[in-house]
Amino acid sequence: MQVDLLEVIEEFVGGFGVNMTVIKTPDDEIGDFDLGIRKTFMEEGGIGQTVRHLYSFCREGILYFLNDCFEMEYCLFRIPKEEGQYGEMVLVGPYQKEYVDEYQLNMLVQSHKIPMGLMKELQEYYNAVPVMLLYEPWLAVLTAMAGKLYGGREMEIVRRESIDEYGDMNFFSNPPAEPLAAKLIEERYKAEEELLAAIAQGNMEKALKVHGRFRNFHIAKRYKDPARNFRNLMITANTLYRKAAQAGCVHPVHIDELSCKFAKKIETLMTETEADRFNLEMIRKYCMLVRNYSLQGYSPLVQKVVNHIDLNLMSDLSLRNLAAEYCVNPSYLSSLFKKEMSVTITAYVNQQRMKQAIRYLNTSNMQIQNIAADVGISDVNYFSKLFKKATGKTPSEYRELILVRTQL
Repeated sequence: MQVDLLEVIEEFVGGFGVNMTVIKTPDDEIGDFDLGIRKTFMEEGGIGQTVRHLYSFCREGILYFLNDCFEMEYCLFRIPKEEGQYGEMVLVGPYQKEYVDEYQLNMLVQSHKIPMGLMKELQEYYNAVPVMLLYEPWLAVLTAMAGKLYGGREMEIVRRESIDEYGDMNFFSNPPAEPLAAKLIEERYKAEEELLAAIAQGNMEKALKVHGRFRNFHIAKRYKDPARNFRNLMITANTLYRKAAQAGCVHPVHIDELSCKFAKKIETLMTETEADRFNLEMIRKYCMLVRNYSLQGYSPLVQKVVNHIDLNLMSDLSLRNLAAEYCVNPSYLSSLFKKEMSVTITAYVNQQRMKQAIRYLNTSNMQIQNIAADVGISDVNYFSKLFKKATGKTPSEYRELILVRTQL
């Protein structure tokens, strides 16, 4: 039970892009728990010193919130003794309570006497650390989860000034040999590649999970106007997601239709919160686009035929005409299509025509006979028969149902 709770805590904080480190002994090598900033910036072997310092005061049943000289926050608590085989302490962080602007960063550098040669590295570090804009809900959930480890008891909360034994640390006077900025930029690009790969696969769950990590890498602002900054980021995201969908073998016509809708909506975004929600919407819809229209894994001939059908529903889409269009034997095309698509060409054509008819009925006031003609069926009675077979209702009954629902 407790193992599951630790996994739940790790999943929760990981969704915000925050590290969770399990510390097993006072001499534990916990590596880059702070995204590598101590190892990169400080002269002394500060990590081992930090771990021993945490052991000196951390007690069971207490949730410690600690700051460091970079004004980052960490959460620390002991794992109950009965679960000691998994480790002794849990350290969550780093994370920020609010964004740090250029003025605040300069003040930090001056107050802690951080060498100016490290400014670029420090800026990239702040760009990489997650910001808890909803800090109070974050605090409440984290406190409740830690309490569950102790059988649901209420945890005592203690705030300390520094995670390190001494408030200020000894910094290198020159930029490090292995720049932290380069490492964090590499991680950001890696997360971006994972996100685009997930979209190309139509894997919505993975895409949203990777986005939880990727969104915490803040891109440097290029304009004084905040709205222009986040709108431009959304324009870039729309372009990248569009290319990912194309890599997932979705026809450009389908991609362009969705991309254009997003491009128009981007210019109406007024706040960064709106932009964040809109970004999630784009990820979900591009993943759905890939799921619905990807032809990955199909033979080139079947891909061409499917795209031709989808984009030319008003045309004569008989087996004979399609075979002639691609200069192949009708029997061969019929057999190959059925083998790969698990339906006949006729069944697929009717299926796509009914989907388009439903879209028209949901979004327009077109007359039934005009809808039938627009999806390539001249006989209205035959169209109604196909529609009822697909939906269980005639087109008129379906439209009535839509009207009733909109009036509720």
